[in-house]
Amino acid sequence: MHALRGAWLMEQRKYQEAMAELEQAGDDAFSLDLLARAKRESGDGYGADATALRQLLAIHASTMDSVLVVEPARQKSAVSATASTSR
Repeated sequence: MHALRGAWLMEQRKYQEAMAELEQAGDDAFSLDLLARAKRESGDGYGADATALRQLLAIHASTMDSVLVVEPARQKSAVSATASTSR
């Protein structure tokens, strides 16, 4: 229920309220991805990377969530890391 409400609040661009819901949603990949986006949109890029994104990348499961959310996040993280080290 928290994940659904958090997603609905994200659609309305109510990021602070969405974060409160998504933090209670648990550690599923979709909720963590939304939480990272909500933190980034609210201006907390460090919080997004330090908490939600780190938890998201720690998921090692062969599930549809992993294929749809975690793997693209890993690829994006790898590209970001490569770009920051080449500067």
